[in-house]
Amino acid sequence: METYDNSLRATDDPDGIEEAREQILAWILPGFMNRAEVIEAATEYLEDEGRLTGQQVEQFVDELWRARLAEQQRWPDRTDADNVTAAFAELEAAGIVARMNFTCCQTCGSTEIFDERPADRPSTGYVFFHSQDAERLADDPAYLFLAYGAFDAPEHEWPARVTAVGEQVAGVLRAHGLPVTWDGSSGQRIQVGPLTWLNRLPEAVQDT
Repeated sequence: METYDNSLRATDDPDGIEEAREQILAWILPGFMNRAEVIEAATEYLEDEGRLTGQQVEQFVDELWRARLAEQQRWPDRTDADNVTAAFAELEAAGIVARMNFTCCQTCGSTEIFDERPADRPSTGYVFFHSQDAERLADDPAYLFLAYGAFDAPEHEWPARVTAVGEQVAGVLRAHGLPVTWDGSSGQRIQVGPLTWLNRLPEAVQDT
């Protein structure tokens, strides 16, 4: 994260600045939030605690956002994030509802994923990671933990159906060159990593 070392220094109130910097990067680096969403989240997190003014928050977000955009110019054409995206697209096409950065937590995701089933084709199962998982993608190296499950399986078939979905998910991820750790148990989330997570920022808001 050397690109960001000089950011967030110009302030009359240095207390908590490093923590603020790390939190803002946790929203920016995963690459799922646009600039306006990061500013909104950072303002709520920092301004309400009296650490920074709204203007300071926006300035700091802009500095880190521009630094990330500049860094993207040096990235390879294909990244681990691209491979995860491609794997999720393949799973979706194969009847597995696949969602990235989905809901706030695993509990909410495991409930709301049932509403994501398409009406025009059958879905045998699902896989997702939630926003707390996404924030951890700011780490280097990063590890992704995937929740998965089956739709509409009879109770006596449930463990086997869930395991089958897990096997399908793990197989597709590996086929896309991603490192996968999973013990084959329906009770364990699938770990993907270590990853160098380089996910390009939303293009619609790269005009800062």
